[in-house]
Amino acid sequence: MTEVDDPLVGQFLDYEFPVMMSKTPPKVKWSVRPVGFDNEYIMTHRLGKSEDEIKALYECGALGKWPMCEDAGRHLFGMVKPG
Repeated sequence: MTEVDDPLVGQFLDYEFPVMMSKTPPKVKWSVRPVGFDNEYIMTHRLGKSEDEIKALYECGALGKWPMCEDAGRHLFGMVKPG
């Protein structure tokens, strides 16, 4: 097990990478990004969409995100039981 310091979830223990390399040990930067985390970046920097176009895509349901609440990541990993 290795300790991961995830920006969304915080610190937790996770299984280590199953392959060990002597000169390049694995490092975990984050556990997993929530659904939709990179939407704005991809839509603006890669696809050239404007803020109004992106807003329209969210409004019609073409784009979505994991709920961004304080414990969203903890719920994702089963670390907090839903209310």
